[in-house]
Amino acid sequence: MGKILHRTKKVLDAASQHDNIAVQDVIRRLLRGSSPETGTESPRAMYKMPFADFDPARFMADFKVPAFDAEGAMALHRKNVEAMTAAGQTAFEGAGAFFRRQNELAREAAEAAAANVNMFFGEASFEDKAERGATLAKGAWDSTVAGAGELADMSTKTGREVLGLIDKRVREAMDETAAMIAPAAKPAEKAAPKTS
Repeated sequence: MGKILHRTKKVLDAASQHDNIAVQDVIRRLLRGSSPETGTESPRAMYKMPFADFDPARFMADFKVPAFDAEGAMALHRKNVEAMTAAGQTAFEGAGAFFRRQNELAREAAEAAAANVNMFFGEASFEDKAERGATLAKGAWDSTVAGAGELADMSTKTGREVLGLIDKRVREAMDETAAMIAPAAKPAEKAAPKTS
């Protein structure tokens, strides 16, 4: 390619020394990629690289990407962590209360059983012992059912409190996230009511 360019320059210099304008014009057109006869561009000069004039800055200017609010995102995350910590604390306290009450019920049942064991070793008749045993068994069953119901209520209450804390935070986080990423509405759009 260097030799051709060098020869072309020599021919152009020779033509300029002889003031041959036609030769100079032909050479200039050849250098530009134009046809010397018609003055139109050659097929090679007409071919354009697909991304030769691609301008990334102009391309990206068409996209409206909102700025990332790092401080807002950190505040959102901090509130999420605080809500999860509160929910965990509530669950932990509820579980502690549940197990303490379960231990109290077990101790009460053991004390009642120990107090009534002596009845079986006394001088009473078999019929009296059977009747007294049935009454004690019914009382033990009633207290067991009542205790299980109380424990179930405690567990349900704790679960609802925990779920309430999480639900409240999730709903707040959704609103906060929407407010962070939603584009600001134009004043005209706010004022104009929608018509269907």
